[in-house]
Amino acid sequence: MSDAATTDWDVYWKWEWFKGSLAEGKFRDYFTPSADHLDHLLRQAGAKKVLDAACGPGCKSVLLYERRYEVVASDASQVAVDIAGEIATEEGADLAVHRHAWDALPGEWDGSFDAVINDALAWVPTEDALHAAMRSFCRVLKPGGVLLFAGASELEPTRTVAELIEAKWQGPDPRLAGRWQRHEVSMIELAVDERLDDAIVCHHLYVVEEAGQVRLETARYVTLYRWSWQDYQAAAAQAGFASLRSERLELAGRTKIHNVATK
Repeated sequence: MSDAATTDWDVYWKWEWFKGSLAEGKFRDYFTPSADHLDHLLRQAGAKKVLDAACGPGCKSVLLYERRYEVVASDASQVAVDIAGEIATEEGADLAVHRHAWDALPGEWDGSFDAVINDALAWVPTEDALHAAMRSFCRVLKPGGVLLFAGASELEPTRTVAELIEAKWQGPDPRLAGRWQRHEVSMIELAVDERLDDAIVCHHLYVVEEAGQVRLETARYVTLYRWSWQDYQAAAAQAGFASLRSERLELAGRTKIHNVATK
């Protein structure tokens, strides 16, 4: 098991927002297929009140709000929360946006939600963190509520961590992502991938020129391949979920697998 650090979300989201790809509705093409899949599963579960527990910039939260869900958006990154608030305002979405770590969710929202959605559970670094997250999500759900999350599933062929990483690995060569300028600030982004035993770490290098000065900022984006379906089963059972299953959906020509834990 590697000691891969977690992603530097504040730095990463700051520069994603700077690039302008999320503002003025530009996020819709990328995030709408995911929102459509979630909408199908949420309607299937009869959910109305939804917690997006790793909302990032809030794009899926906005799209679900437009599908008539009562959405609360939460993230541990203050930068992401600030961006989510701006995007919600731009799009006219009446979202409640909060900064919370997962272990702080139950104190405010015990038994409050019909569903929790989370696309970052697979990236928790330790078994203790996985079990703690599952407990928090279970506690904020109403009886019969569902947790929807991505990760290893019962529907996919059994593959080793090494095989999963090999399928995603594109090599260590540096990549020039592009150059952006807003007002008096310019930024050039380079990306370099690092392959670990159970993770691929993308190192983002931001060369920033502002007020005649040049500085370097960095952010790691860590994609872990650590947890198996059996790990999720054990964590869900220990947390108090009654069942765990995987669902494969194909909508508009796109296939997506979600894991569904029911309280």
